[in-house]
Amino acid sequence: MIMSGGENIYHREIEEALYHHPKIQEAAVIGTPDPLWGNRFVPSLPRNPSGKVLKTILRNQDQY
Repeated sequence: MIMSGGENIYHREIEEALYHHPKIQEAAVIGTPDPLWGNRFVPSLPRNPSGKVLKTILRNQDQY
């Protein structure tokens, strides 16, 4: 769950909304502390051998 401006937002809700955009092929949403809004974009998503997105690695990356 991501808390933003007093609202509880579940990552799956955001990912599902992003998948409806024709230019988005894949998405993974995680909460990150950021003074503005926590926007984070990366060129590719880290995955395990079975194809699952590794959100733990995303959280630890220094790309904000």
